[in-house]
Amino acid sequence: MPLANLWNVPRSDEDWQVWSTSHRDHTNVIRQAIRQRYGINLPEYQLDPIPFDAPQQWLAWNQGSHDDIDGVLGTQGSDLEDVDFTDANQVQAWIFLHVQEHTNWTDKLGVS
Repeated sequence: MPLANLWNVPRSDEDWQVWSTSHRDHTNVIRQAIRQRYGINLPEYQLDPIPFDAPQQWLAWNQGSHDDIDGVLGTQGSDLEDVDFTDANQVQAWIFLHVQEHTNWTDKLGVS
């Protein structure tokens, strides 16, 4: 159920741990589906855990992963590197944009 967990807006450290693990797991499902369907082995970025003491590096890795997947699938991506994790409104908007991309990939590949 990793995709369903990505809709939850984390509010605590524990919530972020669940979200981060689900995000990594769902990204791996997508990478595996791309490997099976297109024969392309995309790079694996360090997506879990999120190092909140250095979030910019993680945001760059995450963006790289999204750019790679969007490039293979021809899907539209968003700028997911610009978020202040201490601002609840920004986090909520970022989560929505983020999960939209994962949902688009799921729909395109027919996986869950």
